[in-house]
Amino acid sequence: MKFKRAFLILLPVLFTAQACNFFSLTSEEGSGTRGIFRSSDSGAAWEAASRGAAAKQSFAGAQVSRLFVEEQEPVNLLAATLGSGLLGSDNRGDTWVVLLPRVAVYDAFISRSNHDEIFAAGNRDRVAAIYKSVDRGKTWTQVYSEAASATSVTALESPGNDGKVLYAGLSSGALLQSQDGGSTWQGVADFKDRIVDIVAPAQNPQKVFALTRSTGLHRSSDGGATWTNLKVTGSAETFFTIATEPRNPETIYTGTAGGLFRSSDGGATWTRLPLPATPSENSVTAAAINPQDSRQIFAAIRWTLYRSDDGGESWRTAALPTRRVMGSIVIDPQEPNRIYAGFK
Repeated sequence: MKFKRAFLILLPVLFTAQACNFFSLTSEEGSGTRGIFRSSDSGAAWEAASRGAAAKQSFAGAQVSRLFVEEQEPVNLLAATLGSGLLGSDNRGDTWVVLLPRVAVYDAFISRSNHDEIFAAGNRDRVAAIYKSVDRGKTWTQVYSEAASATSVTALESPGNDGKVLYAGLSSGALLQSQDGGSTWQGVADFKDRIVDIVAPAQNPQKVFALTRSTGLHRSSDGGATWTNLKVTGSAETFFTIATEPRNPETIYTGTAGGLFRSSDGGATWTRLPLPATPSENSVTAAAINPQDSRQIFAAIRWTLYRSDDGGESWRTAALPTRRVMGSIVIDPQEPNRIYAGFK
């Protein structure tokens, strides 16, 4: 029998206030509502989903860096925000509570191996930090702090299902690895370029992809020991997001300032997908693949969602009711018609 795991509000005041827009590149673009939106019909229609659990509380102004949906219990969501801390919902986004306040959170996830463990990464007082909760967000322990100031942990990932190995990417370009569930960390690479995303497919925990803002996609096939830079042919020199097909991690998508690119051979060769966008509006800032149908692809350019049902041959669009930049898309793994979008 499955039990619903409710998120708990963090009550103790543990952290001091800090800058909320630190290291955000797109936070001031556009106007209108930020926060979280959701769709129950595969992206055709959307509604705002930023209401707080407390009376008259709203997170419509929250600057969302990353969204996460729990695979085993997809009613549970996390929203990593730069100004409102880490938010949690246990009712598919109907309402939200603050799990980790006064931290600029760039990335967060719930452990596959222990569903009471939550990890969050970002910066506190302009210093890179990683936090871990072992009681579903009731209390937190800081498990990493960067010695240098003016840095953030901008990406966080855990491959496989054992929960022991974690990767963390910094705005400085340093890539860290922990092999003991976050207790200790070691540097495994330095790309000297802001790390914006890390993906480690569950099917092959030794394979890791790290995306950096300017130098693009890097791949390791030996658990982070060595790295190869994958040249995404024809793209602009700015990279925003990476996604892999859940059932075939050799198929990779990367969103760039030059559009959406796909590789079917682990990054050796690339094809630009023909999104019906104007040349002046080409930056794909978020992407996701339907976990039950790899031919259904989603990509975001500013506040417009592009959806293909035939593997990228043709596209339909839906403009969301805001003029902010969509920075994250996640799909419910059990009901893939449910989609969530986070705005910066």
